[in-house]
Amino acid sequence: MPLRTPAPAAIADVLARRDGIEPETAAWAASVSGGHVGRARRLARDPEARAHRELVLGLPMRLRGIGDAFAYAATSSATRRPRPPS
Repeated sequence: MPLRTPAPAAIADVLARRDGIEPETAAWAASVSGGHVGRARRLARDPEARAHRELVLGLPMRLRGIGDAFAYAATSSATRRPRPPS
């Protein structure tokens, strides 16, 4: 039996109905989760996860060279906290 990745609309529905997340937030989180319900739930519930996502997505525009990449990697690994179970 092949498994399919759930559609963003299905993920948003689960987040809104089962988890009580606002429909607009649920729809956004589902649309950026790559079909991963746990990732969508974390993004919808955790402001720090959303902020980290924005930081990481903005890195390519801020890196000027390999030194910047190493500096960010050192800072990121030193301040990283473990992810809670989804």
